[in-house]
Amino acid sequence: MERRTTKKMLELVEKEEKSDESTPVCLGNVASTIMKKVQWVTNILSVEELRPLSKVMKTLLDAGRVMGVQEHQGHARSARMTLHNNKLHLHVLHDHPTPDNTYTLEHSCLMKLVDYSCAQVFLDFGWEGEMRGRVYIELNPDTGLARQFLMLCTGERGFSYHSTRLLEVVKQGHPGDYVCGGDYEKDTGDGGAPLLPGLQEDHDYERLAKSGLVGTLFTPGSPHCAQFYICIRDEDSSYGFTFGEVVSGLEVVKAATKLKNIADVKVVDCGVVLPL
Repeated sequence: MERRTTKKMLELVEKEEKSDESTPVCLGNVASTIMKKVQWVTNILSVEELRPLSKVMKTLLDAGRVMGVQEHQGHARSARMTLHNNKLHLHVLHDHPTPDNTYTLEHSCLMKLVDYSCAQVFLDFGWEGEMRGRVYIELNPDTGLARQFLMLCTGERGFSYHSTRLLEVVKQGHPGDYVCGGDYEKDTGDGGAPLLPGLQEDHDYERLAKSGLVGTLFTPGSPHCAQFYICIRDEDSSYGFTFGEVVSGLEVVKAATKLKNIADVKVVDCGVVLPL
């Protein structure tokens, strides 16, 4: 009944908007009007209501009014949802309750949309108090290390890469140079324990080092295997265990390597791209 009511409300608002398409619309006014119409009903959405990405849904997303929610160890957690280049982004979960007048979807239901054969995640890097750019990474088809990396981008297991630093640049300026990061435990290089049990070495992880490659230097299942590296330049050799590749934004990582102190670079946001 609750979801049926929400769906009818969305259809009503969309119908009213279509009847007045000739009138210029202010995003703030539209969002405010929508919110006033729904104060008396539940704001729980289903994935089916999200999928069409109608004009109303896009308006709500642009206004920051749609969030994924999770209960973790008795605490409410929420994750922003945004549209960027017409792609739906589910941001990392944070330990705070959902704001009032926000539409919510179960985080676990949203994660069922992820296609693990071609999952794409993102890391936002920042330094000197500013967000400098977004890096998109496509993960290898359904491997343990890839799943672990995705979980640390979404925060679904309680831990995430959010607010972690890049730790060092190795072989800077030479073939095969790379940056390291991802110590979600200690942020020093001494942590980064696995989230998934039973991670094992696999031939699927073996690839020659090339620009944009993403992996870990640590054996799967070892105490630091949640740490990651991003390769900057090609090299005719292999190292570590690869599980993904940068498909957009490598220039952000390259810019970070030119800083005097790479540890000034932080992951200021992260998450996963949801296919619809």
